[in-house]
Amino acid sequence: MSAQAGPGDHVLYNPVYLEAVVHYYGPELHLVPVGDWRAVADSRGRVFVIGSFFDKRDISARTGAVLAKLERTRRLVATFRRPQIRVWVFE
Repeated sequence: MSAQAGPGDHVLYNPVYLEAVVHYYGPELHLVPVGDWRAVADSRGRVFVIGSFFDKRDISARTGAVLAKLERTRRLVATFRRPQIRVWVFE
């Protein structure tokens, strides 16, 4: 299993100001703010959830809620961390 998103995969990100960073490193990726998670919940391909700033309660709660919802319909296959970032991968 590759931990890199590719064609057909979707990347949910939270908070919204991560978009510029994620786009910089993966301009070809299909990016969706975590608030619009329903747009990719039933899609084909994997869903990557990228989050940061979990010391802020609203960001942590929003990310946790979306992760819980995705776990109802998808299988969590990987998690990993990078400095200041955490990533969950669903199939």
